[in-house]
Amino acid sequence: MSASSWASAAGATSSTSKCVIISKASVPGHDVDYLYGQVSIDTAFVDWSGNCGNLSTAVGPFAIANGFIDPSRLPENGTFPVRI
Repeated sequence: MSASSWASAAGATSSTSKCVIISKASVPGHDVDYLYGQVSIDTAFVDWSGNCGNLSTAVGPFAIANGFIDPSRLPENGTFPVRI
């Protein structure tokens, strides 16, 4: 079975074939490094040039929940900017 046939049979679509890599920041003044990839559903290829608003909104909560942000910087209530 070809990759595209397998992807179709598995229900893969461009809107469900995405990946995000998040790590502690390598750049001073930032909190996290964020890399988004659109995974091709018919070839062995990942396009790293785009972005996804829905996945971008998850970066801040993920970074906070996974200890990428120093807890002493977080307010008890309110908003907090996560620098990407």
